[in-house]
Amino acid sequence: MLENDDIEITYNDFPYLSMTVPDTHPDSMASIARFHGLESTSPLKCRVLELGCGNGSNLNWMASVLPDSEFIGIDLSKYHIDQAREALAKLGTNNASFHKRDLLELDEKSFGKFDYIVAHGLFSWVPEVVSEKLLDLYGKLLVPNGVGYISYNALPGFYLRQLMRDSMQFHVRGISKPSEFVIKARTFAQFLSENAIGAPLYNELLKSEFDEMIDREDSNICHDDLSAFNNPFYFSDFIGRSEKYGLQFLAESGRPTFLPPDLPPQVLEFIENNSKNVIESEQYIDLFGCTKFRKTLLCRSEVSLNREFNSNAIRQFYISSALRPDLIGKKAANQETEKYTTNSGSSFETDHLLTKAVLTSFDSNESHEVSFEELVIGSRDDLIQNGFNCDDWDKEIKTTVSILLQLYIGDLIRFHVSKSAALNYIPEKPRVSDFARLQAAKGGRVPTNQGVNIELSDDFTRELFALLKGDMTRDELIGALVAKLFTGKDKNSEREEFTEKISEALDGSLKQMVRVGFLV
Repeated sequence: MLENDDIEITYNDFPYLSMTVPDTHPDSMASIARFHGLESTSPLKCRVLELGCGNGSNLNWMASVLPDSEFIGIDLSKYHIDQAREALAKLGTNNASFHKRDLLELDEKSFGKFDYIVAHGLFSWVPEVVSEKLLDLYGKLLVPNGVGYISYNALPGFYLRQLMRDSMQFHVRGISKPSEFVIKARTFAQFLSENAIGAPLYNELLKSEFDEMIDREDSNICHDDLSAFNNPFYFSDFIGRSEKYGLQFLAESGRPTFLPPDLPPQVLEFIENNSKNVIESEQYIDLFGCTKFRKTLLCRSEVSLNREFNSNAIRQFYISSALRPDLIGKKAANQETEKYTTNSGSSFETDHLLTKAVLTSFDSNESHEVSFEELVIGSRDDLIQNGFNCDDWDKEIKTTVSILLQLYIGDLIRFHVSKSAALNYIPEKPRVSDFARLQAAKGGRVPTNQGVNIELSDDFTRELFALLKGDMTRDELIGALVAKLFTGKDKNSEREEFTEKISEALDGSLKQMVRVGFLV
């Protein structure tokens, strides 16, 4: 285990670029829990503990969007805790706190018990004594209906990444300065991937692993690939360890256990015929899918869980989606197949009328949470008003529910137990959250109210974020942006032309902010 001074030096050179992790939001964990009959605490008023909180970005985001909940972050790095506290002071919120503490020193008396506990990017990267302590804390600190999130590197998929990790670690052996060994490791990884002379499969694997490294930050290479500890686990072994501390498998984050992943029918049939329980089924999923990374939800072992799907369960949720019809304004009440696409390019096609009406309605509701009744029953009523008659609406609704669940697996829609503060319209004085403005000022990615990280790629948008404090009208924003950005000669014609362009850009940006859930 690294000494504290060594850790501080490493984080000073390469601070881990923490960001929001939507799957760790209490709303995300609560929705999975409720699919399985576990009535976890409302995200709107809960206690959350994050172990290994980094620079506090994830917790500060949650604290800013859930003002009536309490958040506590723990990290061993003073550098990270100082960053987290500095950001917290700028936000001016009083529902979060950050503490430099060693996990081995924590117990029930330290901070009490919690409704949700998060450890993202920690379990695989610490010595066994610390990972055991982490599970012990989950067992002792979760309230009876609590939910815990733990991410870790998984086998057998991590064996592939291990090839490149071991090779890089050998090449930089003896080098102690992080800034030096990260550069050397990257350079060697590229050379190795281009010049390996082993079996063709070996060459392909190395090239594939390097291709995945290209877009990763240096801090990720430093703390993941080149760290002293990076222990992968078979899912069944991880659950076996968890059970010793009074914990049980709830589900994988983002996927209730009754929804299998996208595997061929013959594979799913094999898994069903050869699995005695959900743990064996999940392990087979990893073996067939070569899983590299897991985000597992745990709960207390005494909780009785429902593993069978009940179609009525979906009625309790709010639903959101970034899917939009490719042909804006096209009526859903026809027999043609229609395509729906997200900003990132993911798409889905269907000719089922009720489902098309539901997906088309997301365009008017933007990216915001809509209740099942409003979304599905409202879409049914719209179809009836448009002259579409059906002998069995219950059957149509069940088909739509089935399709929505498949979209959920594909991360094209999300289920929620509560609504966020995001607006689906542009108010007279537009505002983004204080946390979004803070992140925009730093540059890079900025989270929406739902936690989706979006890259701000131009100076105009960054300047706009700084102004969206809720104290300026549209005209006042235009004036402020022109004063800030106009660099031409002070001629009336040039300034008027520039003002017109700013006006158009502002309207476009505000519409996009509503769509992705930035405005509050």
